[in-house]
Amino acid sequence: MKKTWLIAPNVGQSLLKEFPDLPPVILQLLSNRGFNKKQEIEEFFNSNFQEHVHDPFLFRDMEKAVVRIFESIEKQEKIVIFGDFDADGVTSTAVVASVLAAFGAKFDYYIPHREIEGYGLNTESIQTMKNDGANLIITVDCGISNHEEVEKVHELGMEIIITDHHHEPLVLPKAYAILNAHLKNETYPFESLAGVGVAYKLAQGMLRYAQKKGIAMQAKHKEFYGSPENMEKWLLDLVAIGTVADCVPLIGENRTLVKYGLMVLKQSKRKGLRKLFEKMGITDINATHIGFQIAPRINAAGRLSHASTAYGLLMAESDEESEKLIEELNNINTERQKLTEQIFKEAKDQIASQKTDKMLIAIGESWSVGVIGLVAGKLTEAYNTPSLVISNYKGLYQGSGRSNEHFNIVTAMQSVEQYLAHYGGHAQACGFTLSSNDKLLDFIQSLKELANNQLQNTDLSPVLNIDAELGFKEINWKLWEHLEKFMPFGESNSRPLFMSKNVKILQKQSVGKDNKHLRLLLKQDESNYIWKSIAFGLGTIWGDVLQAGDYVDVAYHINLNEWNNNKELQLEVKDLKLKDNV
Repeated sequence: MKKTWLIAPNVGQSLLKEFPDLPPVILQLLSNRGFNKKQEIEEFFNSNFQEHVHDPFLFRDMEKAVVRIFESIEKQEKIVIFGDFDADGVTSTAVVASVLAAFGAKFDYYIPHREIEGYGLNTESIQTMKNDGANLIITVDCGISNHEEVEKVHELGMEIIITDHHHEPLVLPKAYAILNAHLKNETYPFESLAGVGVAYKLAQGMLRYAQKKGIAMQAKHKEFYGSPENMEKWLLDLVAIGTVADCVPLIGENRTLVKYGLMVLKQSKRKGLRKLFEKMGITDINATHIGFQIAPRINAAGRLSHASTAYGLLMAESDEESEKLIEELNNINTERQKLTEQIFKEAKDQIASQKTDKMLIAIGESWSVGVIGLVAGKLTEAYNTPSLVISNYKGLYQGSGRSNEHFNIVTAMQSVEQYLAHYGGHAQACGFTLSSNDKLLDFIQSLKELANNQLQNTDLSPVLNIDAELGFKEINWKLWEHLEKFMPFGESNSRPLFMSKNVKILQKQSVGKDNKHLRLLLKQDESNYIWKSIAFGLGTIWGDVLQAGDYVDVAYHINLNEWNNNKELQLEVKDLKLKDNV
C-alpha cells in the first residue's frame, strides 16, 4: 500500500539554545521521542543501573509477596511458578526459578500448552498443581484476568501471588499479593515493564530481602553468582531477552534494564544461551539479534510444541543438552515460518471481500493457534487495519487480534466480554477464547460494528513517521557516533528514519531470492555525496519501475555495514517516491 510520509515538526528553538553542542538533528530525534528536558536527555543518554532502576519495594505488595515466599522456603512448602508460553513468559519463569533455586526452595514450574489449554490459569491446571502438592502459586506474565480461576485456587486451599503487566481487567482477582504496575492504585513509578520486568522486580525484592535478613544462598548458587547483589546483574540477560521480545517501550527503566542486559548477554553464564549464540554466529549481541533471531526461536517452542523446550535451553547445565534443545528449536522455528506463510495466504484470500471494513476477520478450521497471532500481525501490517484471526481448533474458537494506534483492541474485548471465556492483552494485541461456538456470529458482528463506528472517519492508510530531512552531506561518522547513543532501539525509541529529496539513482541491482531486494547507488545534488543502499523487500514493488538516472525522494535508516574487517555506512531504504526527472 502507498504510504503517507509524515515528517516530525521541527525541534523547538529553546532546546537548540539549551544544547548548543549537540547537532540539531540529534536534538530533533530527542524531541521526537518526547525528551525535551535536560534531566530526561541525560537519563536517556547516560542511563545508570544504580540511579535509574527503581527500588522493587516501591510496589505496594512487594514486601508482602517476598515475606510469603520466604515463609514457603523455610517451611519447604511447594511453590509452583505458573508462566506463559511466549518469550516474555518463558524468561519470566526462568528468572523466578533461578532465585528460588538459589535459596533452596522446593519448587516446580507449569507453563500451559497453548493449543490444549490456552493462555493463563485454567481450572484443570490448578487442580493438577494441587494434586502435585502445591501450596503457593506465583504467576509470571499472566494471571491478572483470572479472577474466577483465583477463586478456585482458594477453594483448593492454596495461595497465589500474581506478577503480570497486562491491563487491569474489570474484575481484579483476590490474590494474596499482586505486582502489576498497570493497576490504578499501584505505587510503582514505571508502568511499562514487560512481564519479565515485573518478575525481575520480584527477584530483586527476594535478593535484597535475603541480604537484609542474612538469608544464605545455596553453596552451588553462591559459587555461580557470587552474592545476591551480583545475582541481580546476572539475571539481566533474561530480562533483556523478554523485554525486547515483548515490544514494550524501550525508554525509562526498560531502556536501562536492556542496556545492562545486553552487557550481561555478552558474557552470560547460561550454557544454553552461549551455545545458541555460537550456533547462530552472533559475536556482539544487540537488540536486533534478540528481536529477529533469538526471540522467534524461543517463541516458536510455545507456538507449535511446548515452551518447556525453550525454558530447558535457558536453564541448561551442559553443552550436550544445549545442542539438542537448539536443534529442536531451530526445527520448530522453520516449521513455524512455513505454517505462518500458509495460513497468511489463506487469510488474505478470505478477507478479500472485507477491504472496506474497519476490522478484518479471518476464520479457519484447525489453524494452529500458535501462529494465528503472527498472521493477525501480518494482516494489520499489510492493511493498517485492526484484524482478528480465529481458529476452530478441536471444537473451540480461539483467536488473536492485532491493531494500530487508532483502535484499542483489548478495550474492544472488554466491551464484548459476554461472549468470551477468556481474553487479555494490550492496546494493540490480544488473545481470546469464545465461551461457546454458537456466539461466534454475534461476537463478530458486535466487534465489526464497534470498529466501523469508532473508525468511520479515520484514515487508515499506512503512515511512515520520518524523524527528519537530511542532506547526504550530513551523513558521516560523527553523526553515526551520535546515533549509536540511541541504542538499543525498540518500541518508543525506533531506529531513526530520515528522508532526502531529489536523489539520483546511479546504479540499480536486483538481489536475493526472487529478486525481492534492491541494491542501489544513490547520489544527491551535483556533488560527491554518494551512498550505497539496500532496500529489503522493495524489489517486487520497484524492481521493474526504477531505472538508473531516475530521481527519487528516499526514506531510510543509516546502518553500519561490517565485512572482512571493514566498516562502512550505508542506507537501508524503507520507501521511495519516484519524481519527474529533474
